Amino acid sequence: MDTKKKWIVLPLLVFASLFPSAPTNAAVPCHEVKLKEQPLWVSSATYLDQEQAIVLIDPFRNKLVTFTEKGEAKALPNIQVKKGVEFEPTEISRTRSGGFLLEQADGTLTRLDRSLRPVGTVSLQAKNAQGYRVGSMYQWKVAGDSIVAYGALYNGKQVELAFFRVPLEGKSQPPERLMALADSDFYLIGQSYITAIGDTAYYVAMGKNPALYKVAPGRKPVALKAFPDEPELRTRPDFKTRMTGPNSAPKHFAELESFNVVAGLFAQDGMLYLLVRKAGDWFLYQIDPAKDKILSPEGGVRLPTTAHHLTVVPSKAEWYFIERGPVEERQQQKIDRMLVVDSAAIAASATLPNLCPTK
Repeated sequence: MDTKKKWIVLPLLVFASLFPSAPTNAAVPCHEVKLKEQPLWVSSATYLDQEQAIVLIDPFRNKLVTFTEKGEAKALPNIQVKKGVEFEPTEISRTRSGGFLLEQADGTLTRLDRSLRPVGTVSLQAKNAQGYRVGSMYQWKVAGDSIVAYGALYNGKQVELAFFRVPLEGKSQPPERLMALADSDFYLIGQSYITAIGDTAYYVAMGKNPALYKVAPGRKPVALKAFPDEPELRTRPDFKTRMTGPNSAPKHFAELESFNVVAGLFAQDGMLYLLVRKAGDWFLYQIDPAKDKILSPEGGVRLPTTAHHLTVVPSKAEWYFIERGPVEERQQQKIDRMLVVDSAAIAASATLPNLCPTK
């Protein structure tokens, strides 16, 4: 499997903190904490069941780090899959069993139990009927007993960029090609455009005209009608800068901050949440996929925040928002604050926009 360079992995899941005003004498369902240990970068993150905490990947230090809701940090031991091979984690996703699946820079996939201990590996080397095998995954999520990913399929002669599904159970299984999409720019900057509700995956196809898709096991992708009907979001902006390595990152991410664009897709309790950048602000659209309907007010719910980039981690009880500064020289970024917001408040955001006190 092709090696993924760390500058390609970059920050996963861009999101916003929820901050409108609320009465000062009312209990508010959110709080802000200072991170006791500052990551150098965040490429992926998810939540832990057994405690109110998250686990994130800091690819610049080759570390898995947990953060509690109070901002307390603990670096986890490195996982050795192959003797003599450096631990280089890039992405992590929860599995149906309550464990995790961890990817490393060389494409190795390791199963972890609930305590983040390695319990086996997964192979994606099988070929499909067209001779395609998985070349690399730019981003992915576990959906039931499969991985749904966007990345490169390779048949020995040519590479095709596409969304695809790969079964996880049993021996190595061939990929199922879901949808070809050559426009890869927005999948290489770490924004999360794939999520899952049970066995069903959802993704945003970031072509020139972005669209939201649903794909159940054994079915073809179906476009949802529930997508913001705003001209600036229906037509995707194009990067003028190119991402060729750490030295090009500041200009590339500065350009991203100027865009009006769909910026992420998340799921919680059967609902989808579409994140959008507009004129430097952040907006959240709550979507009921069963009814194929946007529940948020027209234009979405504004999420006031001063963060340049964010990482979001939804959990059953709380959502965690890691605020991140602008990308600077040598791909440096200040990451020192985190917001913790009650999940019930997120679910009510369509009708209750005043969730948290103003800074």
